Amino acid sequence: MWTEDMPSKRGWTNDPLRPAQVLYEFDGPLIFTVRSGLAEILFYKVDELDDANLFLATQTSDQIISALKEGRLSVRGALLQSNHWVVETSPNLVVTRYWPLSIRDVPESFFPLETVPLYSHFGPAPDSIEQAEAFFSMGFHGEAMTHAGMMFGTFKNLINNAYLTARKVLSPDFLAGSRTSTFDFEMYEPRFGSLIIALKEPVVNSENIRRRAQLAEVPIDAVQQQIEAQAQSFIKDLGTVVKQADEGVIRPATAESHFYLLDNLQGVLPTDENKITSVEFSVRSDGKTRSLSINKTSGERIQTAYRNLENAIVFDVGTLDVINRPSKTFVMMSKRGKQVTCAMEPEIFNWLLSDERFKPGARIIVRGRRSRRKYRDFLQVSGRPRILRPLIGLAVEQDIFE
Repeated sequence: MWTEDMPSKRGWTNDPLRPAQVLYEFDGPLIFTVRSGLAEILFYKVDELDDANLFLATQTSDQIISALKEGRLSVRGALLQSNHWVVETSPNLVVTRYWPLSIRDVPESFFPLETVPLYSHFGPAPDSIEQAEAFFSMGFHGEAMTHAGMMFGTFKNLINNAYLTARKVLSPDFLAGSRTSTFDFEMYEPRFGSLIIALKEPVVNSENIRRRAQLAEVPIDAVQQQIEAQAQSFIKDLGTVVKQADEGVIRPATAESHFYLLDNLQGVLPTDENKITSVEFSVRSDGKTRSLSINKTSGERIQTAYRNLENAIVFDVGTLDVINRPSKTFVMMSKRGKQVTCAMEPEIFNWLLSDERFKPGARIIVRGRRSRRKYRDFLQVSGRPRILRPLIGLAVEQDIFE
């Protein structure tokens, strides 16, 4: 780890640094770029001494600077590159000495906080350029995850849970529980220091989806749009939940209507067991990236809200699998990726039978008291379920709970 008494090198020039772009300033430039030959260097002020300034510097690119200026990348993300220099300058920016460092030797205190953008009005921003460019991403942060590496078991658990969570939150109702042979994602190279899982746009197998959905034809564009809509819906609903968690408590009505979201998040929330201190989600749509971060305190509040839903009234939505006339029940595949047996009063079941849309493959939303079971949850329906319009080939139904 860098210390000031480590051997340093003399400044490479006697001329003051000439900022090419000043990105942030206060009584002088705090974040700026400098051209050095063919390279562009990003400087970030980390300390002010009696007669000198201390900067963290790293090579950058037009792509990174554009994303930073547009609010699609955090300042931390712009600085998290492979190689760095700690640069000491005089008050008028003449380099007096510098220290070449690898990223693992840079003190953590030199980096800005996670998801902090260049300007506060941008809102939270991704902490890597891969997240900024990705269709969907998750970033896990914790002391156990360093640039030097992490425990194999920690890596395995995070990857497995990230995979399951991503498929659950991005699957349209009619693809809930489906395998990678229906649709999958190419991913960017994972990054350490934290663990960044960044996915590109979905790759759809129309033939497998056609068989699964029992349709004569499946428009690939429509399926991709539905997956994109799922991502947008996820980040919107997550914003509602995280806002209340950050404020101190998730209201029961919010937990009830966002049950599927709370359920899907359980494997990736920060806990002592998984050694995560925060998790960051990013979704890119229409050229803009929206990011949300869940810290350990808010993660615990989300877990508490979820536990309070045991044997409580919840909303659930999914695709109808089986209709059991003798028992007046039906089984649906929830968008949570789990089958649910739904029981109800005979008059409600008969009312559903009278609707020609009530058949396997139909999208349906139910409200009732849910009991968790190992293989198939049970839900005692309260009120009338609602059959939703098909997704394939139709406009997206924006909010099924409104």
